[in-house]
Amino acid sequence: MGCDNEWNNFFLNQQSQAGIFLQSDEWANFLEGAGQKVLRFSFGEVRVLVVEKSLPFGLLYWYVPRASYSKDVVDGLMEKARVAGVVFMRIEPIGDVEDQFGQRVKSVQPHQTRMIDVTFSDEELLSQMHSKTRYNIRLSKKRGVEVLFDREGKFSDDFIRLIGVTSSRNDFRIHNEEYYRKQIEQLPSFLVVAKFEDKIIATHLYWVFGDTVTYLHGASANEHRNVMAPHAIHFALMQWAREQGLKRYDLWGIDEKKWEALTRFKRGFGGEDVSYVGCYDIPLRKALYHSYRFAQKIRS
Repeated sequence: MGCDNEWNNFFLNQQSQAGIFLQSDEWANFLEGAGQKVLRFSFGEVRVLVVEKSLPFGLLYWYVPRASYSKDVVDGLMEKARVAGVVFMRIEPIGDVEDQFGQRVKSVQPHQTRMIDVTFSDEELLSQMHSKTRYNIRLSKKRGVEVLFDREGKFSDDFIRLIGVTSSRNDFRIHNEEYYRKQIEQLPSFLVVAKFEDKIIATHLYWVFGDTVTYLHGASANEHRNVMAPHAIHFALMQWAREQGLKRYDLWGIDEKKWEALTRFKRGFGGEDVSYVGCYDIPLRKALYHSYRFAQKIRS
């Protein structure tokens, strides 16, 4: 499926493109292919992608990921949401918001990410890393780890297998297999894999939008962890991104409290932390919204 360049151009002209692929036409196509309902709205030159979500008893809410914030846009969305009978809107805006914007809730997307400028030379990129990270990148090369780029999904079965292994090892929930396969099939995503002794021992899934390549998912085997295959993939990805004329590598999610070890690992590659303002609910049918929130608190 082709992309809507007119739609994407609005986002490609934004100063910060961190996470903004979640508003792209390609991401909308992926979500629709995965069975989700996506709405596209225009307010003058501003474009806003909305994901319609189900609540019990046939009720609905709207989720708006990484949208450019302005009061006029929010007012326009609220007007359309009221007509649609939506209970509330959940918005994760880019940029500053007003003090009384909405009710702050737990973020859907990571509230912070690690962003690396990949326009530097190899030596400059390495110099910005933690010494242990540099050592592990060089160790992976010395041990003979081979990195392969896959735009055809040849290693999709390896990715599915290894993300299951990683989930069991680190005790985190994952999507169903079809979700990942849809992501792999939907351009502009691609896989990067690490091979050691003729076996695939690590796989990463990436997404390119504008000047930024984003690390969506990573997985690795329980065996041969001492050859530092993920380090080899990350550095090879930075080199590739620079060669493609991209500017930024978004490592996606960091959180010192929830993912201390993962955050430390990602920060080891250098770059800067990028923080978002948070996630906000805007109730439209207040009695139903408060009933929903009360039920959520009981379940948690």
